Amino acid sequence: MRVSRISFSGGMKVSDEGLRPLSQQFSFEGSAVKLEDGSWFQPLRDARRCWTATSPMPYRHHGTYYDSLYELQNGLFVRLQFTAPPLDRSAGRTSMIDCHDDIKGNRIDDREAVEFLIEGQFPVLERLQHLLLDESAPADDAEPQTPRPLSYWEVDSVLGTIHKDAHVMRVADLLPKVLDAAINAVHEIRQWPAVNPDLRQHLQTINLAARLRDRYRVDAREWWGSQKIVPPESVDILQLRWPDGIENVKSNVIPEMGKLVVGAAVALHLNTPLRANEPPPTYEEKRLAETHLLTSLSAIEELVVELRQTLDDLTSGRTYASLMEEAPEKLKPPKKEQIAAYLLRTLSQLSNAEIKKKLKVTVDLGTISRWIKIAREWYEKGNPLPPTVQNMLAKEKAKAAVPVPMDPSEIDLGARQRGRNPSRKGSESD
Repeated sequence: MRVSRISFSGGMKVSDEGLRPLSQQFSFEGSAVKLEDGSWFQPLRDARRCWTATSPMPYRHHGTYYDSLYELQNGLFVRLQFTAPPLDRSAGRTSMIDCHDDIKGNRIDDREAVEFLIEGQFPVLERLQHLLLDESAPADDAEPQTPRPLSYWEVDSVLGTIHKDAHVMRVADLLPKVLDAAINAVHEIRQWPAVNPDLRQHLQTINLAARLRDRYRVDAREWWGSQKIVPPESVDILQLRWPDGIENVKSNVIPEMGKLVVGAAVALHLNTPLRANEPPPTYEEKRLAETHLLTSLSAIEELVVELRQTLDDLTSGRTYASLMEEAPEKLKPPKKEQIAAYLLRTLSQLSNAEIKKKLKVTVDLGTISRWIKIAREWYEKGNPLPPTVQNMLAKEKAKAAVPVPMDPSEIDLGARQRGRNPSRKGSESD
C-alpha cells in the first residue's frame, strides 16, 4: 500500500508561542463527528494538528483509505478512519476532499499515538519521546538496518492483475497504453524536486509499473506456445504474441523500463509488509526509491522516445495532417478529388473519361489531367500522401503491372479537330 504523509499547513509550528489554526482538508472537518464512546469531535474547532496516512483501496475505482491522527488543543488524541472516492483531477488540483459518511473514530492515549506516528513514519512529538526509551530505543550494540535493494520490491503479485484472456490481446493495442502511462509517469517524476517529499504524488508511477506487469489469463485450448508443456495460468505482455518489426521494444524497451521503474514504484506504493515477519518499506527506503527514479529519469525518457518512434513506424508514421504542415511552400497540398484522380490513374489505369465518370464530377477532361499532375508532382517531390494511400501504392508497386486495354471509342487523337474527317480526304480545303 502506498503512503502519502500529509502535514496540514495549520499543523506546522510558526513560533514558540503556538500553532496556526488547522486548515480544512476533508469535507467533514467543519462539522461534528460522533466517536465510538458517544462523544462528539469537531476537527476545525477542537484540533490543532493532524497527521494522515493514505493507502489505495483494493480496487482503484473505490478510492482511497485515510487514517488520521488529530492532536487536540488539550494535548489528547483522536483517531479517525474513513474513505473517499477517487479524486477528480480534470479541473486541476482540488483543495478539499469529499469523504464517505462511514467515519470511524475514537480517542486514544499517548502510547497509541506514538505507535501511529512510528507506523506512519512521522516524527514523534518531543513531549512523547520518553515513551520510546523503554521499548523503541535500539540497543547500544545494535547495527543500523541496511536499506533493502530495489530488486527486493520487484514482485509481480503486488501489481499484476489477471483481468483479460491472453489469446485475444493484441500487443499493438497494449503498447500505446504503456506509452501513455510512461509519459504521465515522466511528467510526475519531473515535478518531484519542486514538491515537499511528504506531498509528492506516486499515482502515475505506480500505474506505469502496473502496465508493465499486468498479467492475462491463458485459455489452455487457445495456447500458442509449446505443446510439450502445460500452459501457464497467465502471461505478461512479453509472453504475448508480438508482431514483426518491433523486436527492439520486446527485447530492450519494456524489460529495461521494468528494471528502472517497477521495484522503486512498489516500494513507494506499499504500506504493508511484502513478506511475513518483515517490515513494510521504511521512510528511508521510500526516499531512496524516489532518488533512484529521479536519477534514472533521463534513461526512462530515452526508452519512452524509442517506444513512441517504434509505435509511429508500426502505425505508418505521423498523421497526414501533421505531415502536411511540414510540406514545401512551393506546392499546395492536393485536394481529395485530385488524390482520387491520381490513384485511379496509377492503380487502375483508367482514362480521363472513366475517372470523370467514376468521381461523378462535371469538370472537363483537361481538368482531370491537371488534377493527376498536381497529385503526382506532390508525391514525387517526397511529400506525403495519406498513410492508407501510401500502403496501397506500395502494394501495387510490388505486383506485376498488368496493362488495361482502353476502349477505342475513348481514344481521341485529334482527328476530328477543326472539322477534319480522315474518312473524307480532300472533301474540305485547308
